[in-house]
Amino acid sequence: MTDTESIPVKMARSYLKAGLIHSAQIDLTWRCPLACRHCYLGGTLCGEMTTEQVVKIIHELRELGAIGLGFSGGEVFLRSDVIEIFREARRCGFDIRVKTSGVGAGAGELMQLAAMTPSRVDISLYSDIPEVHDAVVRRPGAFAKSLKAILLLQESGANVAAILTLLKGFCDNAEAATLGLRKRGVKLVGFNTYRAYNCQGWAERDLAVDDSALEYQLLAIPGRPRPRFVRPDDPLCMGVAIGIYVRPDGTVQPCVSLGVHAGSLLETSLAELWNDSPVLKYYRNLRRKDLSGCAECGDRTWCGYCPARAYNETGDPTKPVPDMCQATRFRKSVLERQGAA
Repeated sequence: MTDTESIPVKMARSYLKAGLIHSAQIDLTWRCPLACRHCYLGGTLCGEMTTEQVVKIIHELRELGAIGLGFSGGEVFLRSDVIEIFREARRCGFDIRVKTSGVGAGAGELMQLAAMTPSRVDISLYSDIPEVHDAVVRRPGAFAKSLKAILLLQESGANVAAILTLLKGFCDNAEAATLGLRKRGVKLVGFNTYRAYNCQGWAERDLAVDDSALEYQLLAIPGRPRPRFVRPDDPLCMGVAIGIYVRPDGTVQPCVSLGVHAGSLLETSLAELWNDSPVLKYYRNLRRKDLSGCAECGDRTWCGYCPARAYNETGDPTKPVPDMCQATRFRKSVLERQGAA
């Protein structure tokens, strides 16, 4: 193992050193035409910023040096101004990424998005079998609409991926689902890993698949994890250290999974929040050396530690969660066994 870093990692470290924002995720709405069984929002709604307020944040991000901007929801295409917002982000030079179900997006909107050359459009799927997917999202015909959006974006030249989430009792065979989607014309398949945060009454054990179901998924990931040097002064989470999350109502959090509020961009400028918010500064300054009992762990070079998950389950972002440690050991064993390390 050598202490080498990719260009994106080196860039991230340069942003970290300069104390700048590299990227942000903005949820444009929490409204959604679906009712997914595992949705972490659980039907929650909040107010939504106006077009002008969103555009103001885009400009503030650019002034602070950010280059990456993700848009998500809810379902982003439920906003009538979504193309206008995307277009303004691209005009400002942002590399944009869009997460959507594709349901409710018109063909014209999808073609306009494709023409903006987003770095990626991720469309969520839960199976290659229409009836199974529709049972997860609890909307008949949803699979057909999502697949149609994927194929249209592909034909328009966009970098679009079907993002599969394996769920126990619905779809737990990543290889079969991937092959099934490719037979339907989908060129790029990616994966999410299910996490149960504030789900609609479902405990994690109810929907989380077994480790054996995750092995193909792990090996199929481009740029799969490899052991790396872990420095005591490395950020506990690089995403939190150089990024932010903005809710539809303008509330800022360190990340989408960490429901700790840092303030509102409708009341305070982004520069003030980034530089002065005690919440953002605290999470931005967390380092590997702050972890409880991890310094001597033999698996630490494989660890994808998540302070949000630790906080959500223990109330302490520096307290390791047992199943995170188990996931680290699983990842290490699979990749070493396959000679991927």
